[in-house]
Amino acid sequence: MYHMVQYVRMDHKSPRQRLLDGAIEYVAANGMTDLSLRSLAAALGTSHRLLIFHFGSKERLWIEIVQTVEQRQIALLG
Repeated sequence: MYHMVQYVRMDHKSPRQRLLDGAIEYVAANGMTDLSLRSLAAALGTSHRLLIFHFGSKERLWIEIVQTVEQRQIALLG
């Protein structure tokens, strides 16, 4: 007899949010200078196409990174 096993994810973040969080951690450790979408994707264990799917473009991802870090810093100060 087979038993159904239900996978329960401990974090409730969307794939997009997990990618953004990973990108922020990577950029914090390595900087953004000369960072390509392909090298970032490789470091995150994904493809550059998936990053483009979720963020639209390299520039839009960079904007999301900066805005999210800024929002987190404001939240810490407030």
